[in-house]
Amino acid sequence: MACKHGVKPAAVHAIITEMTNHKSILYKPSLTVEALGRTWLRVTYKQLAEYVPGMNERQVRTALGKLVDAGELMVTELNEHSMDRTKSYSIANL
Repeated sequence: MACKHGVKPAAVHAIITEMTNHKSILYKPSLTVEALGRTWLRVTYKQLAEYVPGMNERQVRTALGKLVDAGELMVTELNEHSMDRTKSYSIANL
């Protein structure tokens, strides 16, 4: 992953994988949503940056964009309110 997309996108991918894995110590049920037959991580850039050491919100946003463009992550908005623009992410190849 790191050789293909870079270290920062690989770190973000690893954190999302762990945070959506029900058996992981990093699993966050308060941030996950079961929808469309997948587990989605519903998180802001700021929230995700808190879990990835050494990365700020902008770096997380850039890394997520690279992973989505490469087809490694799926992204959608699973929001109850039209004003809420929080995105949800799921690992594409699970």
